[in-house]
Amino acid sequence: MFVNLCDNRVCPHFMQCKQFDHHNRGEMSLKDKQWFSTRKTAMAMAVASIVSGAAAQDADVVFEQIEITGSRIPATDNDVSVHPVSVLNEESLRLSGVLLASEALNQMPQLGDAQEGGSSINSLNSGFGVGTQTVNLRNMGAKRTLVLVNGRRHVGGDVGTASVDLNSIPMGLVDRIEVLTGGASAVYGADAVTGVVNVILKEEFVGSELNVRTAQTSESDGEETALSFTKGSIFEGGDYVFSVEYSAQEPILGRDRDFSQFDGSALTGLSDPGNGSTVVPNGSYVSPTLGNGGFDDSGNYVANLTPGSFQRAPFRSLQNENDRLLVSGHINFYLNETAELFVESTYSNTVTTVQFDPQFAIFNDAGFASSGTAGFRFPTAPTVSVDGTTTQKDLDGDLRAVSRRFLEYGARESEVDRTLVRFATGINGSLNNSEYEIYYQYGHVDTTQTDFNTIDKLRFITAIDPGACAATSGCIFADIYGLGTLDPASLAYVADDLESDSESIQHVLGGFITGEAFAFRGDMARYVLGLEYRDESATIKPNDGLIAVEDPITGSGNLVGLTGTRTFFGDTKGDYDVAEVFGELKLPVTESFDLGFSAYFSEYSTVDSEFNYGVNGNLILTDKVRLRASAGSATRAPNIGELFTPDTVATVGIADPCDTATDAGETLPTAANCSQFVGDNFNPSDLDQQIRGVTGGNKELDSETAITATLGVVFTLSESSFVSLDYFTIDMEDVLADAFSAQDTLERCVGTLNSTFCRNVTRDPATGIVTSVRSEQVNLAEEAVSGIELAFNHTWATSAGDLNWSGIYTHLLEHTRKVNDTAKEEDLAGRVDNIENKINTSLKFSRESWYAGLTMRYLDSAVQSINADPSVALGNKIDSIVYTDLFGGFQATDQLQIGAGIENIGDEESPVVTQLFENTGSADTTASGIYDIRGRFF
Repeated sequence: MFVNLCDNRVCPHFMQCKQFDHHNRGEMSLKDKQWFSTRKTAMAMAVASIVSGAAAQDADVVFEQIEITGSRIPATDNDVSVHPVSVLNEESLRLSGVLLASEALNQMPQLGDAQEGGSSINSLNSGFGVGTQTVNLRNMGAKRTLVLVNGRRHVGGDVGTASVDLNSIPMGLVDRIEVLTGGASAVYGADAVTGVVNVILKEEFVGSELNVRTAQTSESDGEETALSFTKGSIFEGGDYVFSVEYSAQEPILGRDRDFSQFDGSALTGLSDPGNGSTVVPNGSYVSPTLGNGGFDDSGNYVANLTPGSFQRAPFRSLQNENDRLLVSGHINFYLNETAELFVESTYSNTVTTVQFDPQFAIFNDAGFASSGTAGFRFPTAPTVSVDGTTTQKDLDGDLRAVSRRFLEYGARESEVDRTLVRFATGINGSLNNSEYEIYYQYGHVDTTQTDFNTIDKLRFITAIDPGACAATSGCIFADIYGLGTLDPASLAYVADDLESDSESIQHVLGGFITGEAFAFRGDMARYVLGLEYRDESATIKPNDGLIAVEDPITGSGNLVGLTGTRTFFGDTKGDYDVAEVFGELKLPVTESFDLGFSAYFSEYSTVDSEFNYGVNGNLILTDKVRLRASAGSATRAPNIGELFTPDTVATVGIADPCDTATDAGETLPTAANCSQFVGDNFNPSDLDQQIRGVTGGNKELDSETAITATLGVVFTLSESSFVSLDYFTIDMEDVLADAFSAQDTLERCVGTLNSTFCRNVTRDPATGIVTSVRSEQVNLAEEAVSGIELAFNHTWATSAGDLNWSGIYTHLLEHTRKVNDTAKEEDLAGRVDNIENKINTSLKFSRESWYAGLTMRYLDSAVQSINADPSVALGNKIDSIVYTDLFGGFQATDQLQIGAGIENIGDEESPVVTQLFENTGSADTTASGIYDIRGRFF
């Protein structure tokens, strides 16, 4: 439910408060200020697919100023976007009832999975991305979608990347969001490979507006509350608008939903009781006298007891807990009749809490040397006798722990506190027949991640040894032998709350001039020329307790993590700057044909200089039919994380190509060059093949490149009806990716003796056993996507009211990927993250004082893996699904608007998506960036 309260005006169209013309210095009504030609609206929205996952806009609702993202040249009455562009306006966002703009954006069929950082345990362990909400156009990654605010770059919210966190953009000030799907690097520079999202904030707002929204699921959880207050006014020599908003989102855990009661399987694609971790709270033990076994539910040791499985999914967050506060606004000072000074500022603070399953430990001779991110690996634990009496710390006792989960310590939690400050100032105005803008922008993001109750491994070794613990001040014995024997009070000694910090800073100085260039065939050619300088820096400083140190047990020289499950090999610190010059030219070749050119040159401090070009055309065939086309190049330069991140470690499995025999004694074929590394009878055990996989930055990276194109037709059927049909293609080369797994790197080293690979493989000098493999990103991958997009909008004006129908349909033709130069190309179309057919459509009926409507979102059937064996992967197929939302509202008084809605009225349950999808993560049972995990939502 939402409530809209405005003073000083009547809102007949549920829009915004009064606006004024600051150039004339006089107040004027919204209707007088805006264009009300429905024909212009339809033309501008080829400018416009309207709204997926949100209410459709009225046909007579138009913008204060028509801007077409994809060109810096101001639009005229005859302009239509040469790219597919969709617009979410203020009314659409309001009627949808969404808490954040990202919720509406990420339901649009043009967008792929933009699952917030931290939704899997792997992303949590890598750190600092939890709670960010990004945009992923065409499912080619958020890093390849450029997000602008008022046409200018925004500081990245995920440290070390340029990916903008939409949580930091004030909903109360959003006038509209323009989504361009097509390469735009020749207009806006790097990162606009798949398109641009341009958030336009409110200008010229007079009055006050209070919005209050509350919501929850039909399961009485996942509560959301949002309040925003916006005020604008004019004063002697200027105007201002500011907004304050607060929102809170309560968590939803796996145990709260039927589809997440059991862990997912990487083999079957199913979630069922047969899955789960074999590291259980009962523990797993070996005994030379009694035989291997474990403790039953009564606390008795039972030889040969099958350990069962522990279900992790119920403990994990499906929806994270979020608290968000924003204070933002801008002020304009009129310098004279043709120029004004503007100042924009935003303060944003978001606190996100994510929960995961209880910690576990594995005890074996490998000890810390095999430590990874999944759990603790310890030297052999103390042994105990059958009656529980502790014996000496050796292998001769009666009972020795192999593994155990610390259920008594409860679930793990991490909190990310992210603060963003953004400031922009500049001058814009007109000069003769041209308009200009000069600006400076500063962005600063501080993030602190707190890992609560992070276990110190050395203290834990002391706590599980009764003798050592008794001799240590403050230690409480941690009994790991039995079910429920671990004293929760011992956590106070073995654990600390660890804080890690990161910082991103952005400086942007730029300007451009646009206007009429020269007469061309009886009309005026228009141009843009501009310069921009950008400096980006990032620092990540993990807590000292998370920094890898030399193994204190073995003294082997191996670097291991001694606290928690996140291990870092040092601080990340990097920066780069780029100077850019750009230009556009639009030629009116004939009365019915425009031709546009764009160019963008960038000089980076980290990679080679880049030049991007673009060409587009717009042809009027009849007064109802237009053709449009665009083509050009695009780039993405490597970000700070990709270039400068220190090595981090995870546990990976490898099969050494130099192994001569299986553990059962069967002979294995070996690679020809193995004599360069090991002896003739080299035979490591399977245990030794669980090694440390190391990843980190690569300063030798170059930019990704792409060729993009669109071809479309726009039918303006009437003043209140349009249809657009577009074909798009994006073909990328030199794509940055972890092109070689640890196994690939090892095999290439042995097979080719190439130093590029061999330098990343470490073997024990005495035994020849592989101890670590480093996998780094390289510019070897290729990726391409193509598809068709259909958008339509039509309004029937009747005596009873206006009925509007709008929608967007996308069909994915292909999404190919080749991870390195020798890999086989695969087509991901039809996979769960590359659904082939998506439809969003909205139907809305409105009268002067009330409105009602519904929105439907269709997701085609998909598979979790395109390579899965159907005889094994029984849960690979995912059926199609339709989400239906209802909404309505009325104007209670001139100043009060009340609305309500129900999302997912059919209470459609999220399908099970496990780690069969890309075989990543563990225990995952859904893809929350694609499917609705909440259920029916009021």
